[in-house]
Amino acid sequence: MNRYLPRGLLAGFLLCTSSAVNAESPARAFVRLDEATTGRVEQAVELRIQRSADGEQGYSVKLSGKWREGACRSWDSSGLSALLVDFDFDGHADLWVTGFTDGQGRVRCSDVWLYKPPLKRYERHSELSSLQNLEIDPGAKQLEAGMWNCGCAGMCFFHETYGWTAGALSKLSRREQDCGSEGIVYREFSLDAGAMKRTREVKGEPGSEEYDRRQQGTLKFLDWGSVKQLRRWEASRAATTKPGGPGSGSRP
Repeated sequence: MNRYLPRGLLAGFLLCTSSAVNAESPARAFVRLDEATTGRVEQAVELRIQRSADGEQGYSVKLSGKWREGACRSWDSSGLSALLVDFDFDGHADLWVTGFTDGQGRVRCSDVWLYKPPLKRYERHSELSSLQNLEIDPGAKQLEAGMWNCGCAGMCFFHETYGWTAGALSKLSRREQDCGSEGIVYREFSLDAGAMKRTREVKGEPGSEEYDRRQQGTLKFLDWGSVKQLRRWEASRAATTKPGGPGSGSRP
């Protein structure tokens, strides 16, 4: 089961057009986000979200009075999710748009727009936005990205943790498991003197508890049941969902 994001949740997105039920025409919605799950909202965000006739969902964000198209696009029936959360832990809420790019729910793209107080605007962080299956742990002030299933019936995976140092994003650790010619091999790496160094290597298939430990790591990701302005997207209709309702939770 996908551990990354409750499918079908859309924070701050309530589609109100009748075209949502018409598969032959695009569905478009205009969204305003002004409540944050973490961090202080310095500037409300306006989004324009559109689903094309072939099922692709994309978005644009309004910056300085002009619409700027986002890069993250979803082909999954659950569509895109958008919320305000402090991603760089500077006390200011940032914009996070995320969605699955495949119908199997293995790969989730993200666009992270960090709020820049001196400029009084949001700017897309290209490095953060390039990470697949991005997660955030507000308590530990760390991020994680990777792939929970890259083959071998889930025995192949990798996860990397990130933190912020003097405003710059830095990789802190990596854990990976592959299933090549040597069989199943699990490795852990940690940052040491500016370089990633291997700290653990184990060969052989793990038991279920050890497998879960390797996959989950130690971070406690954002609980989607606590996200403000929570909405649930359904292909045939639009329905609001309160936090803690169907589909919520930190790890499905």
